[in-house]
Amino acid sequence: MITTSGGKVGSARICLNAVYVTPYRTTKAEESIRGRVVDETTARAAGDVAVFQAKPLRHNRYMVQIARTMVERVILACR
Repeated sequence: MITTSGGKVGSARICLNAVYVTPYRTTKAEESIRGRVVDETTARAAGDVAVFQAKPLRHNRYMVQIARTMVERVILACR
């Protein structure tokens, strides 16, 4: 969920499901976009922050890229 004010992100809630044993709210990604214009650069940065400390297991490394991409796409869809 993203709310905007004056073309910039006022608040954001980003929660990743099916990437951890419980839903994972990535507050650092939320903070990284607050006060910024929603564009490709902002979305890419938030995706990177969302998975920065991810520790995938050997058989599910692909999930990191999927999570990064989903964060980016959802943010861009909120424009």
